[in-house]
Amino acid sequence: MDIQHVQQSLSDWERLYQDLGLSQFDFSTLAIPEMKPGFDRLIVVRAGFTPNSVCDFMLPWMRVWRYRDLNAVNSNRSTAEHYAVWARDRAEADEELTGMTVEELEAAGVLCMNLAERLLFGLKFFLETKKQLDPACMTWCVGSHDPMGGIPIVGPSVARGYDVGIGICWDRVDRPSGLIRPRAVLVA
Repeated sequence: MDIQHVQQSLSDWERLYQDLGLSQFDFSTLAIPEMKPGFDRLIVVRAGFTPNSVCDFMLPWMRVWRYRDLNAVNSNRSTAEHYAVWARDRAEADEELTGMTVEELEAAGVLCMNLAERLLFGLKFFLETKKQLDPACMTWCVGSHDPMGGIPIVGPSVARGYDVGIGICWDRVDRPSGLIRPRAVLVA
């Protein structure tokens, strides 16, 4: 693992959370997953962060359209404590996973990004580049689901007269497409 890259990434997240008006937190207990080639974007999720709270922090920079309230979202990782995941550092969702169903992803042992992780990645990416994630497709947040099993999809939203924004909608688990793709993550 590239210790310098990890330390720089943690420093960047600490600065982002401070810029959002949140107090510092202790990184000493944060479990950092093993880094693998191609997975070089660290995403740090603060304890207690929900998709709704991340959306609220996004509002000074972009509009967020939510098909429904996000409080009912269940995710594959708990925010009871801070945690970190590695993702591929690219604007588009993982082309390698195009067309794979949830069952195929699980059978292949692929862990996928949840909604809060995608929203945080999108916010940080936008603040760094002034560009949106997923300019040509959308992220299928397979690591999250609603009580009826629907999976959130996040992508740019230029509808409703907004120049900069994202939209969050839902899809059934059995309908992946080339324009809706998951993002793999590495977890501790």
